[in-house]
Amino acid sequence: MGVSNNEVRIEGRITAEPELRYTQSEKAYVRFSLAVTRDWSDRDEADFIPVVAWNSTAKAMGEHVVKGQLLTVSGRLQSRTYETQDGQKRTVLEVVAREVKFGRKPRAKAEAQEPAAAAEVA
Repeated sequence: MGVSNNEVRIEGRITAEPELRYTQSEKAYVRFSLAVTRDWSDRDEADFIPVVAWNSTAKAMGEHVVKGQLLTVSGRLQSRTYETQDGQKRTVLEVVAREVKFGRKPRAKAEAQEPAAAAEVA
């Protein structure tokens, strides 16, 4: 089997306030979506990319990130399967963040803006 590489880097705006949660084993995590624009000649379109961040990165996001803030996420692409309440199987493709760089906050929240920072998984 050959060498494989699974590196993803995306930049976009977070679509909702991040909600810090914990697993049963007390690991912090945040699931969120990034709106990533695609430039077309006559219009912009966006893809909504699901992302999950863990541990210290998740905690930093819960404390400092707001809806609409620009984020740059580096990590890996992962698929996972789960079963819905009615028994249907679903597969999700998501980015597992290794690093999240905090960018500019939306204008309405800029008054309280902190300097740009980065959070890495510890």
